[in-house]
Amino acid sequence: MTLDTLGLITRLAINQANNNKRKFMSKRAEAGEFSEWISDFTLTMKGQSEGNVPCNGCVGCCTSSKFILIRPSDTGALEVIPEQLLFSAPSLPPNHYLMGYDKKGHCPMFKNGACTIYQYRPETCRQYDCRVLKASDADTRDEGPSISKKSG
Repeated sequence: MTLDTLGLITRLAINQANNNKRKFMSKRAEAGEFSEWISDFTLTMKGQSEGNVPCNGCVGCCTSSKFILIRPSDTGALEVIPEQLLFSAPSLPPNHYLMGYDKKGHCPMFKNGACTIYQYRPETCRQYDCRVLKASDADTRDEGPSISKKSG
């Protein structure tokens, strides 16, 4: 192999890597300005911010057969969620609960296309951002059809 051929192969490999990087980054651009978004997401996950999740009526997470963790700090949610909908969260400290979903896979607080406890919704709901699935190339097949479609 000559040096010219080796140089050409190297340039082609670099071009292909750059093209792959552009494709990879273009997927993530849909999350908005990435550095701002990831900073806000990190603060939200640390409980230092409520986050800014632009759901725009998506309701995918409300209708995808998800268990919702209710923490002791979710005092507003604990006041408005009927006790019979909560059960102790396995492997977590006392006063951590899970709320299941109905026969349709909907959150029991989701009625007529909206959250009936929105202003008191648990931290889990405030923090959930399906865009992180797309940003990390996570396999979304088990997330439910609405979330998979939006983040896939």
